[in-house]
Amino acid sequence: MVPRRLKIVNVITRLILGGAQEAVLDSTVGLRERGHDVTLVTGPPIGPEGELISQAKERGVEPVIFSELRRS
Repeated sequence: MVPRRLKIVNVITRLILGGAQEAVLDSTVGLRERGHDVTLVTGPPIGPEGELISQAKERGVEPVIFSELRRS
């Protein structure tokens, strides 16, 4: 059986320094390495925590940023 190439969208509110955010980034990179078409969608990196957008880009992921996707 030939493996299927999946189209996947990972969505996270903020791509900031943190465990959940790092797990989403690792998942995105890992799925891409397995041949899947993965898009990472996030809101703007607002807050004092620091951002992972630059790290995502270094790892070959260009996040799609929606300014409306943010906490209230």
